[in-house]
Amino acid sequence: MILAIDDDSGRFDHLRRLLEARDVELFVVACPYCVAANLPRASGVLLDYDLDSGEPCPYCFASYGVWAHAAKGIHHVPALAARRVPVVVTSASYPENVSRLCAALRDAGVLHAQHRATDVDPEVRWIGALWAMGAL
Repeated sequence: MILAIDDDSGRFDHLRRLLEARDVELFVVACPYCVAANLPRASGVLLDYDLDSGEPCPYCFASYGVWAHAAKGIHHVPALAARRVPVVVTSASYPENVSRLCAALRDAGVLHAQHRATDVDPEVRWIGALWAMGAL
């Protein structure tokens, strides 16, 4: 199972179809509760930096106000490091934010790659990175 930590589930529709063709599930979550519940089953993670769009969690529909303290992907680095799961940073945030997130992952010893959501064919790049890191 691949876990996408993102508050925009729609951007993963094509990826979901590609993964389902390979019998791989994709769960899109944003709140810390759903991350904690689903992370133990994840073989790889797609991680956004900005989780503060105001949209509810795509998995449980908890409202933004419930988890505003964890509105940045960098908040999840300790849990990702503890789980030792490969991460692909998918954020289209400002380059300095993405750099900060990648540095935090690197400092925590998390195997990671970066392929922005604005890249050409990001789904193919995400799958390639997950495969190269052994998550698929």
